[in-house]
Amino acid sequence: METQKILEAYLEAWKNKDYEKMFELCQLTWKEGKKEVGLKNFLGINYLADYKIISSTIQNSVKRLFAVELYFTSGYALSSVVNVICEAAPYKPATYGTWGVNPVSALKPVVIINKGKVPQKKPASKKK
Repeated sequence: METQKILEAYLEAWKNKDYEKMFELCQLTWKEGKKEVGLKNFLGINYLADYKIISSTIQNSVKRLFAVELYFTSGYALSSVVNVICEAAPYKPATYGTWGVNPVSALKPVVIINKGKVPQKKPASKKK
């Protein structure tokens, strides 16, 4: 699966509070010795309402960086850089491995965007 699709699936699962799916999509190193409940506890009350992927960068053959904006149901929003990493096994980066999201990177804010309400999508304007 393409790295952006992995990230999108992870973020969609987060919106849907599907921690089992999120855990499946996590980086092997992060998952080592943890269970799905560990991810749920790590995220705490950070319920994702929406997100926007701004850009992506290939850092090297085993690491992709995605600039994202995350909008939480609490009204907080933050900008972060999410790492998606390919590993053959935990702590063993490899081009022939499994791509996974590093959940810690998602919650490391670059900028806190706002402390207000989650942006609402504007309804389509009616044609007259």
